[in-house]
Amino acid sequence: MEYTLKIIGGKAVYIVEEHHQALIPWSIERRKMASPPVLITFDYHTDTRPAFLHYAFSAAGQDERKAAILRREMSSAAAYDNDARLAAAVKQLSNDEHIDYAIRAGIIKNAFVFSFEGNATWSVQERKYWEDDSPQGVMRRTKAPPPLPSYTYEEPENMIFIINAGGSGIKSANRVLESDFLRDKFESAAPMAACAGIDDLPEYPFILDIDLDYFTTKKSINPDDASFFSMLVKKSQFITIAREPDFVMRHRMENDLDSDYLLNELLRHIERAMN
Repeated sequence: MEYTLKIIGGKAVYIVEEHHQALIPWSIERRKMASPPVLITFDYHTDTRPAFLHYAFSAAGQDERKAAILRREMSSAAAYDNDARLAAAVKQLSNDEHIDYAIRAGIIKNAFVFSFEGNATWSVQERKYWEDDSPQGVMRRTKAPPPLPSYTYEEPENMIFIINAGGSGIKSANRVLESDFLRDKFESAAPMAACAGIDDLPEYPFILDIDLDYFTTKKSINPDDASFFSMLVKKSQFITIAREPDFVMRHRMENDLDSDYLLNELLRHIERAMN
């Protein structure tokens, strides 16, 4: 499977075209580790679909029962230490199914997804408030506002935490690498990490993973203060970057934005952080 490897200031930076191809470098590096790291990923999308979902439905002719059985069988064989099996899996995965595979294969422990798309992981308090559809629960919501922080969390069944990166407007988009923005988002992630036994997320061994469609304006990749992001670059075990040129074009807010520009700017950030 094709990828480009750059060593920048001693940091391994892997570049892939489609996001699920990052499984190859994740596996290569995982083999060097005694235990799985966590994944910190910045992405426009959440990429939380179950592994082999698309392939299983295609192979089963839309028969839900057969598709579910096939997906379970394929997922049970998930591994990171067999090159042939891994290469075959990547060919059968869609570009939003790789995180689930990585968790099932023991490549990563948990994932923390900073994303524009999808709902943030609910706290215990929020779930209790919103999921109670009994008459008492409905009545309670008419009398009391939603709960406010501080929140506590339970580890999701899929081991993936979602941290919402803000609205889709240009002001929110412009801030995605600003240190105050990232610091606030990591504060939101802290109680999520705590329920998974992680006391300090940036201090736990982690992969820094970036899908370039996370950046939808030129300002978004050129923050005024990138010190927090630089800290993540330096503390990461290694970095993976997905170019995803089609999704960059789909979500961009400026017509002259493309993956080549974003990749060059991101590599410059990494070089500054590592020098």
